[in-house]
Amino acid sequence: MRKFLVGFWMFLLSGSIASADICPNAELFGQKLINGICWSCLFPMKILGKSTGSGDIPPNAYDKWHCACKDSFGFPQPGLSYGAWLPTRLIEVTRFPYCSPVLNGKRIQKSTRLIGGASGNENDLSDTGFYNVHFWAFPLLEIMELLVSVECNTGGYTSLDMVDMTEVKPGWNNAEIKFLSQPLAAPIANLEALSATTAACISETAGKPMDSIWWGGCWGMYLPSTGIVNSADDSRVQTSSLLATRELFDLHLTGRSWKTVGEKAMCGAYLYPMMPKSQYKMSMVFPVAESDSESCVANATGPDGGTSCSNKGCCHNIGASTFTWGEWRTIPAVGEDFVYLLWRYTDCCLH
Repeated sequence: MRKFLVGFWMFLLSGSIASADICPNAELFGQKLINGICWSCLFPMKILGKSTGSGDIPPNAYDKWHCACKDSFGFPQPGLSYGAWLPTRLIEVTRFPYCSPVLNGKRIQKSTRLIGGASGNENDLSDTGFYNVHFWAFPLLEIMELLVSVECNTGGYTSLDMVDMTEVKPGWNNAEIKFLSQPLAAPIANLEALSATTAACISETAGKPMDSIWWGGCWGMYLPSTGIVNSADDSRVQTSSLLATRELFDLHLTGRSWKTVGEKAMCGAYLYPMMPKSQYKMSMVFPVAESDSESCVANATGPDGGTSCSNKGCCHNIGASTFTWGEWRTIPAVGEDFVYLLWRYTDCCLH
């Protein structure tokens, strides 16, 4: 009996320690809010139809200097065009249900899983092929009161807000249910569609996202959008990137994400059922940030005493090979949950 009680209390103690250590703190709201952000991802911008800064712009971006939008009475009001990559969302991919590195490593709630979690012991993290995803509104420039006009604030968010969490989503832990609820998964469930992702992988790694191959890239297939990957042997960076993209794809399919690029979006973004890959870029915030300071250190060579920085920025396209930007961005045990900052190119008409 004594041995049983000792073992029981050791079990409870180990569970409490695991719960405390299992949810890491991304330390986002501090110094990292400045030096952990890839600020060069803001560029290139288009001001009055002219591009400034290096990098790629979506192929269908608005390119005229003038624009006009109707007011509340239906009369056109002239304006000036503006387009830029704006930081809009945070996507956290976690092994532990309800764990939020964004909220300083706190659990959103401590009850059992609801609908979308995996079965089994939630403290058992040996299955690296399943994660939960939390999707946060994070209009960083609005929060810091920089650069952005109200016309460019798609969704109207002005602070950190929870948009979606997979613990409560039916089918996130069941591929069969998700397959039946997403008819688009059927036509791409074949070898031809899978092989086409090779072309997407090459193009997106080279900096040219392929909207025509919307179902996958280097990271894998985006449908059905579940938290389960085919192999737990894939890298954690690749797996987390894939699941973050599946969540974004699912939000588009269910009418909760906008298209913000092109002439039609100049006077207001509109809900779009497919994910336009060329509209998005991502940068890792945690555990090892893709940031301008890191880019400068990595490229600090030459006769200038080590002050030169890369002009390619420090964010990556959706689907780009993780070997070019992220395979080394993990820390054993404490750095195996991930937070990504989603950049969205936004065209808007300034009045």
